[in-house]
Amino acid sequence: QVTTGKDELGQSIIKEKPFMVFCSKLSITRAEFSTAGQLGHNPEMGLIVDSDAYDNEKRLEYKGRKYNIYKAFQRFDGFTEIYCEGAAND
Repeated sequence: QVTTGKDELGQSIIKEKPFMVFCSKLSITRAEFSTAGQLGHNPEMGLIVDSDAYDNEKRLEYKGRKYNIYKAFQRFDGFTEIYCEGAAND
């Protein structure tokens, strides 16, 4: 979760509040890799999570590495597929 606030000088600051979600890792298909590449993304990992646990977050950390989420697809079985690329500042 990301929240914004102000510091003692009145400057905007962004705070991340981590929480744990159980997931399973997915393989990136050739079709996903091709489509994402055309849109300027470099897919590195796919995850599947319970849809109730995903609230349109834009970043995640998996096994100590930070990722940006570029695509999320809600399935009809109550799960959401999340596709990630490496975070630029990692």
